[in-house]
Amino acid sequence: MRGTCCGVVFALPDQKKKSMDNGRWKLIAEAFGIISLVASLVFVGLEVRQSSRASLEEAFVSSNAILIDTEALVLDHPDVWLRGCMAESLEPAEKVIYSRIHHAYTFSEFFTWARATRGVSEATARIVIDNIALNIYRYPGFRAEWEAHGLSRQHVDEEARFQIFRRLVDKRVAEYPSFEPVPLTNFSRCGLN
Repeated sequence: MRGTCCGVVFALPDQKKKSMDNGRWKLIAEAFGIISLVASLVFVGLEVRQSSRASLEEAFVSSNAILIDTEALVLDHPDVWLRGCMAESLEPAEKVIYSRIHHAYTFSEFFTWARATRGVSEATARIVIDNIALNIYRYPGFRAEWEAHGLSRQHVDEEARFQIFRRLVDKRVAEYPSFEPVPLTNFSRCGLN
């Protein structure tokens, strides 16, 4: 079919051919839409991954700051820390100091474990459990404070992250006598990893 306009001759598209061209454009548009959707999902996935890494790095810096602060507390009160680890008698004010240092240490280890179990390193999670279990097994004052803290948290849901952490630590403590029948006690190392 031909048409003319202003002295120019042009071909008019045949209706069947026009319909086929529309179908082809529709397929191209759908393919482009699918490709765009996949690309945007990949982009979102990469952004989430990058955001997760940034959060983990921030948590690492934060947990290291807690560890440094805990070490500073021990250095500010070495006599209280050592006597507390040995389960010697402490004055009420000293008990508060020892309890707070122990609490800071325990939660520093817990945060390191929690971060590790979120994909940073399984080995790190096992090392944290082992470090805290070692201190509980070797140092009677450390054990007493761990147990007192556990008794004060009996109301917490058993599936809470910290309760899971406590169960794993307690399980590891129970294993220590099989390879260290007599605790290797060096009180100057109490709380160290």
